[in-house]
Amino acid sequence: MGECREVYVALLDEGTKVWRPVAADPVEPGLFRLLGPVPDNEVWQFSPGEVVLCESRTVCGSVVLVAVERGRPELSAGAQRSRANPELIEWLGVSFADFLVYLAVGAVLAMFFVSDPTADVVLAVLAVGLSIMACPIGMRRHPKLSRFTNVAKLVSYPGSLLFVVGVIVVHYVWFKN
Repeated sequence: MGECREVYVALLDEGTKVWRPVAADPVEPGLFRLLGPVPDNEVWQFSPGEVVLCESRTVCGSVVLVAVERGRPELSAGAQRSRANPELIEWLGVSFADFLVYLAVGAVLAMFFVSDPTADVVLAVLAVGLSIMACPIGMRRHPKLSRFTNVAKLVSYPGSLLFVVGVIVVHYVWFKN
């Protein structure tokens, strides 16, 4: 429809009103598709690829276009794709990091059924390694998740590592006499 324009998008989790100038493609009069990417340390009110309704507003003494609400969803990039709710995915435990934790727990449980000391050690090392790998993947803050869910992730993944180590200790202290 036209040339790329500059649209201001509100930054979330800043404590005060902060605006980020973002490149956007005009879609229809008043509607713009935001272009990305979002810097790692920022959370935008609207995501790149979304179509937003913009209004002229005064920001820091200048009249600029400000994204005020989502536009027509059928115009957004990837609207044909199914969009799973990331909050639901996290709480159902079907993310990649959760899968690593499940593998770690499986390795720990397998320790109780093998009698070979070498296999015991390999399973223990594998379980701890998988749990450690899950931590940075699962603890990563997700901008579309609630603050509560992000905090729960920060606690649960290290907690799963401590659980795995605790079960390994129990295995060697009480079951390997």
